[in-house]
Amino acid sequence: MSERQSHFKTTNPFAEMFEMPMPFGEPFGDAGPFNSLWKRMAVDVPLTVAAETMRLASRRLEAQAELCIDLARCSSVEDAIQAHSAFFEKAADDFGSATASVIAQAQAAAGQKA
Repeated sequence: MSERQSHFKTTNPFAEMFEMPMPFGEPFGDAGPFNSLWKRMAVDVPLTVAAETMRLASRRLEAQAELCIDLARCSSVEDAIQAHSAFFEKAADDFGSATASVIAQAQAAAGQKA
């Protein structure tokens, strides 16, 4: 290792931060007192919310595909309006129930009573 490389290695405060002992244990490897809280709040809750959001997106995209099929089968403007109305009513219900589901699942992932 050259003198210049050695200089950068030993004077990089960002790198040195990870070499120092942490006051509450190592955040990623040690079973410190905050590991379970950190995991719940930084991993479990966001991934739970993301999973439910993806489920909602999947349901809504499937409903959108069904709407396209229904619209192709419409023989009048009235039929098309009814198809759109049913689609939007279902969307409103789906978003309402998804909100409650996301909140309950996030609370459960955070370790709270849902």
